[in-house]
Amino acid sequence: MWLNRLLRWFAPGLHLWELLIGRGELIAKKVIQRKWQEVVVEENISQTTKPERLFAAIGSVPGSFELLLESLSYTICYAPQLTIKGFGGPFEAHIEELYQHDVRKRVKPATTRSGTALTINGRSPSCDEEFALRDPNFGYYKPAHVTCQFVQGALMGPSPNVFDHFEYLVWLLSEDSNWLPRIIKNYLLKGFLDWNVWPWHDMPRRKTDDMHRSDVTGSLMAAMFEAADKDIDFHLTEVCLSDINERIGWSLAILEIDDDIEAIKKRLIEGGYIERCVTQYRRRRASIG
Repeated sequence: MWLNRLLRWFAPGLHLWELLIGRGELIAKKVIQRKWQEVVVEENISQTTKPERLFAAIGSVPGSFELLLESLSYTICYAPQLTIKGFGGPFEAHIEELYQHDVRKRVKPATTRSGTALTINGRSPSCDEEFALRDPNFGYYKPAHVTCQFVQGALMGPSPNVFDHFEYLVWLLSEDSNWLPRIIKNYLLKGFLDWNVWPWHDMPRRKTDDMHRSDVTGSLMAAMFEAADKDIDFHLTEVCLSDINERIGWSLAILEIDDDIEAIKKRLIEGGYIERCVTQYRRRRASIG
């Protein structure tokens, strides 16, 4: 499934090109598309990729910049880091133009209620969600919504997530994400506190051949559910800690980054992510009686 998501780069609109351009140009563009898709897979390109490395990958495929620019709305969906102000490189001016246009068209009467459930101030968002990382106020979207948009895209749009949710949380908790502006990194981390979708119950979907399910795999989630279901205190047992260690190690391997497992585990625990999850599970249980 993750590979299928990567292969969607450039895919939108290709069937229309057949009506608009010559066969030779169409074939050339499809060759560029296929080469870019191969580079995306080989270089493990995702939302976690530092822009400089992404630009280098684009530069390695002649013609890819032009195609990515033609489908800029899809490009920034798969690479939302480019929407951060000053991080767009050769796309910067084009992204800014789209952002400014979006801001202008979203100026509405104060009485409008559109999108108010998504914001922190009860008002309509000041920009489209795809530009939240560019807006000085994150478009006033709630952190959970911004994080969800970053990880898996808009509800009815293409999904850019090539990793499980926990891999993105591990990346944000790691030193590898420190190239993000601090305010943006913190907002995305805060989003994971409210968007409790990161727990795992089994192996990662992008597991490698040397990853195998163990006796502790999924123990943390099972313990959190048990505490909520039986309305008992949650305890972070040694089995749960072993499960966390195992999964962080797998996540680092999948992300292809080198970081300290213990340091990330400490940030996960001290950040309150586990307690917030248990609390949310309790509320869900209470709401269904």
